[in-house]
Amino acid sequence: MSDPAPVAAPDASSGKGGPSPLILAIIVAVLMLGGGFALAYFVLPARIAAAIQQSAPPAAGGEEAAPAPAEHAEKEKGGEKGEKGEGKAGDSFVITDILVNIAGTKAGRFLKATAYFAAPPSVVAELERKRPQITDIVSATLGQKSLEELSDPSVRGKLRSELLNTINPLLETKGEVTNIYFPEFIIQ
Repeated sequence: MSDPAPVAAPDASSGKGGPSPLILAIIVAVLMLGGGFALAYFVLPARIAAAIQQSAPPAAGGEEAAPAPAEHAEKEKGGEKGEKGEGKAGDSFVITDILVNIAGTKAGRFLKATAYFAAPPSVVAELERKRPQITDIVSATLGQKSLEELSDPSVRGKLRSELLNTINPLLETKGEVTNIYFPEFIIQ
């Protein structure tokens, strides 16, 4: 009797026997990157907007807090506001989409911010009447700041004091802006 013919082991280079570990690693990496992108693009913005809405400071007198950025966008699309960037909620005055070049960067860097003013209703009405002047004051104040000043952790408190000291003396009505918040403060 003769011995049966030997069976050849599968050759790794022939492609039989399954994909190589390198290809599997690439597939796993692509799937993880895709999942991370989907999380960052679809899930996180909604959660951030909800967190901002929950932590937004109440307006003076216990009225409704400033709407979250997503609510601002919906209201602007719906035509409830005048020009883009204008808005108010309850006893507050909001200036959105403040965009200024940062001083000393030769227009290479910019700041995008939103300013929320908490004030009594009579002051809010006056702020609305003086919107162009108030917007100019806020823009000019922010535009005078250097990158070093804007990067300081206490910058919001300093800006708040500076703006309150500039805006409150301009008010003709009885009352004053009680606080200014910056829910959006992005340096690019």
